[in-house]
Amino acid sequence: MNKPYQMRTRCVMDTSAGDIQFDAQGVCNYCTTFLQKSGHIIHAEPAARRQQLDAFVARARHESQGKRYDCIVGVSGGVDSSWVLVRAVELGLRPLAVHIDNGWNSELAQSNIANLVQGLGSICTPT
Repeated sequence: MNKPYQMRTRCVMDTSAGDIQFDAQGVCNYCTTFLQKSGHIIHAEPAARRQQLDAFVARARHESQGKRYDCIVGVSGGVDSSWVLVRAVELGLRPLAVHIDNGWNSELAQSNIANLVQGLGSICTPT
């Protein structure tokens, strides 16, 4: 089925995603679903968000007692996943940094991952 090209008003998704749908305001179904599932966090007061984060970290630490890692963080070498990995370490978690070469790796991404993991120390072990 050929759809006319359309780009979202809220994000960068467009009609190249086969199952994308837009509402009357141009907001796609991906953003709508995301906001429905995470709106309680996004719209919460900063103190409440911090409390939720602290509770999540405490639960991860508690459930991982005696284990080598508290969590798994997927890293691509880009800004977003790098920030998540750094933030996990800053929060006192022991993440397992996981990267899968799906054929789209760039030398820069591989270099970023290596530098990030080395910079964070042995607490992060790439796989």
